[in-house]
Amino acid sequence: MIRLLLSLLLLSGLGTAATAVAQSKDDDFTEEDDEPFFDDEMPDDEPPPEKKKEEPKKDDAKKADDKKADEGPPPSGEDDEDLLDDEFSDPVDDGGEPVEEEDLFEDERNTRDDLLQEGVDNPRVFRAREAEISSLPPDEEAMAWEAYLQEYPNSIFRERIEAHMDELQRAEYGNRIGRDGQATVDANTLELDIVQPLHLVTLNPRTKVTAGIDMGFGAGPLYTGGIADFEYAILRKLSVHGGVSGRYTGWGLEVGTRYAFVKSARDRLVATISADFRLNFNPLFFQVRPMIGFAKMFGPADKPFGKSQIQVVAGAEIGTRKQETVAITGGVHLSFRLAQPVALYVESDVYARNLGRAEGPFVFENVALGFKFYPTLKSRKDDALELAVGAGLPAASTYIQPYQGAAQVQGVYYLPPREKAAKVRSKK
Repeated sequence: MIRLLLSLLLLSGLGTAATAVAQSKDDDFTEEDDEPFFDDEMPDDEPPPEKKKEEPKKDDAKKADDKKADEGPPPSGEDDEDLLDDEFSDPVDDGGEPVEEEDLFEDERNTRDDLLQEGVDNPRVFRAREAEISSLPPDEEAMAWEAYLQEYPNSIFRERIEAHMDELQRAEYGNRIGRDGQATVDANTLELDIVQPLHLVTLNPRTKVTAGIDMGFGAGPLYTGGIADFEYAILRKLSVHGGVSGRYTGWGLEVGTRYAFVKSARDRLVATISADFRLNFNPLFFQVRPMIGFAKMFGPADKPFGKSQIQVVAGAEIGTRKQETVAITGGVHLSFRLAQPVALYVESDVYARNLGRAEGPFVFENVALGFKFYPTLKSRKDDALELAVGAGLPAASTYIQPYQGAAQVQGVYYLPPREKAAKVRSKK
């Protein structure tokens, strides 16, 4: 029994000692010694330990000082930052102004712009031409764009140019021609290209010089007629003229005036009255020649070829010769523009006097056919020069026949107008 009790006491002591040993081991792991697994889980109230700066070794510091001494002192007034600024700053001249550096790629860019396909333009060429011709009158601007398309048939702006040309064609003879907000041309100040007839009076008051000669054959002596005349436009609708002319009654001196009471660029119509005073040389007598007529243009307005026009003139000759009656004169002139430099014309003029004569009046009617040529002048973009070459034949004659056939040559030079077409500003 005593042995059993001793055994139990021994076992109880061993268990108590083991428990004490285990508790002592658990006390070694306190909260202060427990480190976190991640840096971001560290408590905020405990800042991370600062790393101590390593002091340069004495030997290394001594070597650095010796190297600086060998290189010498830095330039006065400049530190490392100033040197960098000077290295990367823009160059300047002696006055402190920036110097433009040469563009090394300029030639390459120009070469790239010039390497275009034949007949193809580019925006730079288009804008330069647009600025050049934008101030021209609408008819001249349309012709300039037409020439541009001939030069660049594959223009990348072709649709835009053609649309603008259509706009000019539709509005060319309106009261105001142009784009919104831009300077436009007043149609009331535009000039009309009415051609000069050969035997009829001119209907369009313009400043011009006219010279021509007729050579008639086959009816008695050689017939010579013609004109040498200068006309000066005082106003767009009013002009005066003076010169010599050879008519069926002979050569004489003529002076007179012409007034277009209708001169519409919108309707392309001219209606004119004129009064000429003539001194006939052989025989010597005086005449007054009042006339009235109109001219109408047809065909496309924006192109010279395809145009056509008709002129009708009627008038009288009142002379001072003894027993002289009033003579009637007039005629019709038709012109058809076949191409830019050439036109076909047909003209018929009639002269009749002694209308109350019992045996019948004196009548002579001439029909002429020929061509008109329009040479291009570098200084002018309109039809400044008009040359006519043709031949005339009698269509009817009674008691008077100056010739049986005649050759006709005439030249007209239109001087530039004193004032260009007026500009107005259209509303936006």
